[in-house]
Amino acid sequence: MPTFDIALGFLLLLLSAVTGGLRAYGRHDLLGWRGTMQGSLGERAGDVLHFVTYTVCPALLGLSFIVVSLAGR
Repeated sequence: MPTFDIALGFLLLLLSAVTGGLRAYGRHDLLGWRGTMQGSLGERAGDVLHFVTYTVCPALLGLSFIVVSLAGR
């Protein structure tokens, strides 16, 4: 069902855009697990891991859902 895959892809891109926007506008208090990750891994490593996990990975996964579903048509 390519419609579900495309919708899921856009939802993941939206999640990535929201977390990226919160970072860009300095609203780090709204990024839920960021403080916990920084507390357990250190400030820099926790921030980098949170960025990769909640901003980069959803964007890549969302794009892959969209590209694969459109290529299969």
